[in-house]
Amino acid sequence: MATPVSRAALVGGKMLAAVFLGFLSMLLILVSFKLTATFAGGMGKQMDVSLLAIGKLLLTLSPLLVIGTALITFLAAGSKSMKEAQSHIMWLMMLPM
Repeated sequence: MATPVSRAALVGGKMLAAVFLGFLSMLLILVSFKLTATFAGGMGKQMDVSLLAIGKLLLTLSPLLVIGTALITFLAAGSKSMKEAQSHIMWLMMLPM
């Protein structure tokens, strides 16, 4: 490596950045979900989109975000090439299906 940074610090920084961006994305999605349900008529009025429900979703999805980021980082770090990393990550993405 060209920089005097330990591998653990480098991987930790990448994971922290990925978790931060994932959390920011999740927060924006939940806020837009609340706004859409508020302004939509019909079905939007029947859904529970209170701040308590959004808070529960944040608490439920946050550990899943960290676990998913750790799995993808682990698979990518153990791969020898970009093609191999994409192949491994493809199977991970298909797992929930």
